[in-house]
Amino acid sequence: MYLVITTQPITGYKVGKYETLDEAKEVIKGLVAAGQRNVMIAQEIPMKLKVEVEF
Repeated sequence: MYLVITTQPITGYKVGKYETLDEAKEVIKGLVAAGQRNVMIAQEIPMKLKVEVEF
């Protein structure tokens, strides 16, 4: 999963999730073409947590 993060002047941040890097790149190209300059891309790091409880 890839996260595309854009900053919004009033609302703060907007985050979009995309399956592939190519999808994320296409979204970023569209945002930059529309005039958005504060764009970040990040890769989601999957985490697995196992909890055991014994009474």
